[in-house]
Amino acid sequence: MLNNSDIKDAFFWLLGREPESEKVYESFSKLENRISLREAILQSQEFQAALKTSNSVALSHEPSNSDLEESKLIFLHIPKTGGTTVHSLLSPHFESTKICPAKLNTLGDYTATELSTFSFFSGHFSIASCQLIPGLDKKLVTFMREPQARLRSAYYFWKSHDPSVFNEDKLVILSNKLSFVDFLEHEAISRGRNTYNPYCQLLTSKVPSGDFSYVNGELVLNDYDQRLVELSLQELEKFYFVGFLENFNDCAFRLLEKLGIAHEGEVKKQMVLSDLVKDKNSHFKNVDREIEGKKFQESMILNTYLDSIIYDSALKNLQPK
Repeated sequence: MLNNSDIKDAFFWLLGREPESEKVYESFSKLENRISLREAILQSQEFQAALKTSNSVALSHEPSNSDLEESKLIFLHIPKTGGTTVHSLLSPHFESTKICPAKLNTLGDYTATELSTFSFFSGHFSIASCQLIPGLDKKLVTFMREPQARLRSAYYFWKSHDPSVFNEDKLVILSNKLSFVDFLEHEAISRGRNTYNPYCQLLTSKVPSGDFSYVNGELVLNDYDQRLVELSLQELEKFYFVGFLENFNDCAFRLLEKLGIAHEGEVKKQMVLSDLVKDKNSHFKNVDREIEGKKFQESMILNTYLDSIIYDSALKNLQPK
């Protein structure tokens, strides 16, 4: 049976809102599984009407100077950096037809004409795919997190999922089967863009070499990786706003202020693991943390060595003031 968390998440991502009443939760909880829930929402009159409106706008609208001049807000959501909360703060300020449906790195599936009709983009995009979005005023926004803390959080988040429910997600399945080190070394995960220096991969679309050394306790990069760091930092400097999870509330309010968006009260954080685990009806479970021995630390360093340099530089030079 589905729980309220499943239903709330599905409504948020597919309809852009929360269920309007307990009766709605009760009705959808009777569905067999999350696939049935997704299909029910996709076939609903509300979703079909929004889809029809979006398609009619895209197909009937030819790009114009106003489309190119219209400001485009593009949020690059890096996993486990508070991105779901950022999305929830920004999305209500855009009409549903102006929000691009893409949540994964699939902007290439849309034509330039279709992309020109949207004003807000929010998803796990790469810099390269964002270049496909037409516009003269593109505001790129992202949030970052200390790389080793982000990687720990990501691994234990995947591991906390019930693998019998999320049985099609390789990250969930493998994290539940393998230790942290074995997980990162698995052929389906190794050098992956979610785990292996993801900041660098997102910003450059290049995979680091993994060839580095220490001289007198200092990390030394080869020429190729040094160039990737330089390119990453050059790209970050072009961003409209870079926030940091460690100072999330202040950064979030500064972003809203910079965008001219009024917000009162505290920021309500979304998808917090400790809250998900407390929900007895959720598909999340408590997970014991591993002892972080030498091999653990070596694997952690290998998978974050470039991201740590990029993060430290960004924190020093791009922190919102």
